[in-house]
Amino acid sequence: MGIGFLVRAIYSMVLFSVALSYFSSLEEVTHQILLATVFGGAILGIGVGLVIHFGGCIDGTESVALVISKRTPLSVGQVVLLFNLVIYLAAGLIFGIDRALYSLLTYFITFKVIDFVSEGLDQEKAALIITEKGTDMADEIFKRLGRTVTKLKGKGLITGEKEVLYCVLTRIEVYELKKICQVMDQSSFITILEVSEIIGEHIKSNKRIRKNKKIEVS
Repeated sequence: MGIGFLVRAIYSMVLFSVALSYFSSLEEVTHQILLATVFGGAILGIGVGLVIHFGGCIDGTESVALVISKRTPLSVGQVVLLFNLVIYLAAGLIFGIDRALYSLLTYFITFKVIDFVSEGLDQEKAALIITEKGTDMADEIFKRLGRTVTKLKGKGLITGEKEVLYCVLTRIEVYELKKICQVMDQSSFITILEVSEIIGEHIKSNKRIRKNKKIEVS
């Protein structure tokens, strides 16, 4: 996942632990189990979703979920939910079915909110990048994200000749793409588009693509 992910993950975990210690000392807002389940799940989902949105995580389950999500059609929230289904079904056998069902309801709400916050309404995104360093930037995108790039020639009304890069990627990778563009060409112009359907395997990296590096030129 890269050294940047490791740094953000450590920072997120430390901040989460500090915040947890602080909030645990506050007075309970409600004693109603259903209210705690619904609003606790929503708040947890917003927090975890924001962390994932900016390229971090707060526990080992999310780290594994991010890796699995990059290699399968499952979203991060769906992977986290599957892990917790196993955990709470086991807990239900020990602590009672009622508590296990409330816990499952909490994490069902959490996983829906995580996906909404971290990925938006659609997981797939398309990026159009207008830059003067198209070839170098395309190489860096492939190196760090494993995404092939279609390179087109463009001409600005005022700025003249430009290169236009078209790349399809996941919502989680948008953050890393922005960093690449900002570092390599601060004058680059980026447009992130919603993608309603992907036909083929372009959206997911695979070993065959990585071994056979190819930047399409139109």
